[in-house]
Amino acid sequence: IQGEAAELLRHLARSADLPKNTAGHLRAGDVDLDRRQIAIRDFDGAIVARIPIPSDAVTALRVHLAGVRLNHERDRIQGLAGVWVPPEVRNRDPRSGESWSWYWLFPARHVVPDPVSGRPWRPPVEAV
Repeated sequence: IQGEAAELLRHLARSADLPKNTAGHLRAGDVDLDRRQIAIRDFDGAIVARIPIPSDAVTALRVHLAGVRLNHERDRIQGLAGVWVPPEVRNRDPRSGESWSWYWLFPARHVVPDPVSGRPWRPPVEAV
């Protein structure tokens, strides 16, 4: 991750005092621009906290989300397996990894093979 996306990731991590790996694993659906907050999830996908979005990051986050949505749409067109979702979520909705709400807020540029199905899927960015 480079450029403006990397700066936004670092800014969100710093302003909310989040570990970088937590910031890197945020989901598009965790962002609520109307309420100016981001949901933080545990490993099982349950929301454990909500943090405020810094006012100076709202516009950058809005622009970033628009670009990420295009990336998500390309992934869907290409038939990628989606993104990793917690097992409890996947059990309730097997296609949840393909949904916009579970798509990474900071997706990696590359895809990797799913260890079970072999289908390509997109991981989150590595911590920067």
